[in-house]
Amino acid sequence: MNRKSQVLCLLLGLLSLVFLSCEGGKDGRLREKTESTGPVRGGTLNVALWVSFPTLDWQSTVGHPLPQVMLQVYEGLFGLGKDFDPEPELTESWAVSKDKMTWTFGLRKGVLFHNGKEMTAEDVKASLERWKRVSPRGVTLKELREIEIVSKDTVRFYFDKPVGRFLKLILAADESKAVIMPKEIAEASPQGGALNEIVGTGPYQFDEYRTEEYLRLKRFEKYVPRTDPPNYQTGKKVAYLDDIIFWIVPEAFTRVAGLEREEYDVVTRLPDSEFERLRSAEGVEPLVTVPALLDYLIFNHKKGDFADINMRRAVQSLVNVEEVDRSMVASKEFWTLNPSIYPPESAYNTDEASEYYNQGNIEKGKEFLKKAGYRGEKVKFLVLREEPEIYRASITVAEQMKAAGIKVDLMFYDLATWVAKRADPYEMDMFITKGYWLDPSLFHAEFGGRFPGWFTSPETEEVFTELASETDFEKRYQLGKKLQRLFYEKVAFVNVGYHYGLKAKRTSVKDPEGNISRGNLTLHNVWLDR
Repeated sequence: MNRKSQVLCLLLGLLSLVFLSCEGGKDGRLREKTESTGPVRGGTLNVALWVSFPTLDWQSTVGHPLPQVMLQVYEGLFGLGKDFDPEPELTESWAVSKDKMTWTFGLRKGVLFHNGKEMTAEDVKASLERWKRVSPRGVTLKELREIEIVSKDTVRFYFDKPVGRFLKLILAADESKAVIMPKEIAEASPQGGALNEIVGTGPYQFDEYRTEEYLRLKRFEKYVPRTDPPNYQTGKKVAYLDDIIFWIVPEAFTRVAGLEREEYDVVTRLPDSEFERLRSAEGVEPLVTVPALLDYLIFNHKKGDFADINMRRAVQSLVNVEEVDRSMVASKEFWTLNPSIYPPESAYNTDEASEYYNQGNIEKGKEFLKKAGYRGEKVKFLVLREEPEIYRASITVAEQMKAAGIKVDLMFYDLATWVAKRADPYEMDMFITKGYWLDPSLFHAEFGGRFPGWFTSPETEEVFTELASETDFEKRYQLGKKLQRLFYEKVAFVNVGYHYGLKAKRTSVKDPEGNISRGNLTLHNVWLDR
């Protein structure tokens, strides 16, 4: 069995733990045995989110919690399957030229937008041209020269350089997804963050949004599903629910209390300290989310002290990751020490360059500060208040930095202000955020020069180019190792820990595919039995 197969088996094994019946396990990552006789149509699913939305334009942001909502509304040419590999969604067929510079996609016929219009190649072309322009991930398709409309149901991509399976992966990625919308909407909304209408092809359609209160979706009665078996974000999708309401509930205690009082059916972003209590609560089921989330410290590579690599190396040297992880989450089963930039569940996970990881060496940090000529200037450390793990990790890292003599100005903000501040190179020196990258190519969006931090280098760009054209897994694995070493050597960011998320649901919420505990919320094929 090759490495990829072994790791995928590990991931599926972890997921199988999540999906067993309660009688079969003891760790709480289990689901109740369903007594339902089958799917039930109707009802309103109430979901409690942890924060509001800076924008509703999914193409233009990798920020959360937007994917939790828009995965129900929009679709792309590809979607993520159960093993997090790309699988066809709005695509019916595809062909690749021998030189891998021309890709042709046959589209599914008869697919309808929420406004009743049939999807065609014109919509695909306009949508993907907009995505390439406004998305943080658009840089990954910089070699895309032209999208040609071959026929009503066929589009052809022309690249200046060979492109491998990476293309399917980037089109399937569920953050800042390359979703398809009507041509007239894509063309009328040229700027990112300013989409004038939300119209997709998904099983649920946008209905109403009240800022800081809730967002409502309703069933799209004319949805045209695929016929192949359900497969996480793609395959056959059924909208059993009449409505889904996403409530904005910033306080975790309020989300938990609302779940127990049956005000909410699904709650997200819970502190791991609630795990044991929820496991024994009547009618409630805690769900540990996979894959693990990487918590990482980003520097301002463009302006200020951290444009000097020795300042970045100082922080890299002094960070004690275990101390950070222990401060972030209460239970050991919710965090793990792992030097890789790819999560433990990824086939690309590696200990390459691990000598730079979890050093916890204050004296070495001081040596790098001297090399940098640091004179005690304050550094601006932006902290997101609404994310408890990020909040606690930021405070711990700041204390470690202070122990080495770095003056840290912790600046606490709400999500909208935090996003705006981190995008300004004069307002930010560093911040902690989180995410997961199962494939090395996906890093290009955040580390290709566009994302706050503005890291890029000729060496990493060369690796990204090779990754884009390479199809052989073992060769891509070696390139993934090379990218990890370059990131560590150049201190693109600092790995400050991995943690698993916690969601919970009422046992009346039936999720036979186990999608709620995977990555982002995927609520098709979910029904209420109460």
